[in-house]
Amino acid sequence: MFNFAAAVSLLMCIPSFILGVRSFQVAEMWNSQSSNSWQVKGPDGSSELWNSQWGLYLSRGNLVVRRTVHPAAHSARPGRFATPAWTLGELIPEDSVGPRSLRILRQKQSYRLTRTGHYLTMYGEMGIQLDVWVLVIASGVLPAAACWRFLRARRSLPGTCPVCGYSLL
Repeated sequence: MFNFAAAVSLLMCIPSFILGVRSFQVAEMWNSQSSNSWQVKGPDGSSELWNSQWGLYLSRGNLVVRRTVHPAAHSARPGRFATPAWTLGELIPEDSVGPRSLRILRQKQSYRLTRTGHYLTMYGEMGIQLDVWVLVIASGVLPAAACWRFLRARRSLPGTCPVCGYSLL
């Protein structure tokens, strides 16, 4: 069972490493179809159609998985997109908590009055951001332990030839 878990972990470690290195050249985004539409009343009495959407973003060694709640008109196009010049800075809200390598993203859905007297819609968001190297290290622990176990098992036992392992007793 341990060897099976190590093999599965290795199958996660290698693509994580490759995608992490690739993310410094090409940023990728995967967006889901919009779901769960509902009507929201604004503070000025207007009504707007809102929905939620899941997204996975990989850029410059950062992986972000998030769920946003926003007006239906502002939904991201579903599917996979790649671009060479895309930064992750705009995806991380200022009120995210945690160290840089692992952050919890949260932002409440609300309205804010602007200087011109119009209401600005604030998106609701929750998610997690982590550095890809954290994922690579976490998924590489079991394969490393399996290699260590394998190499220790190959050492010669007492009473055997150290070269071929033939029993001398």
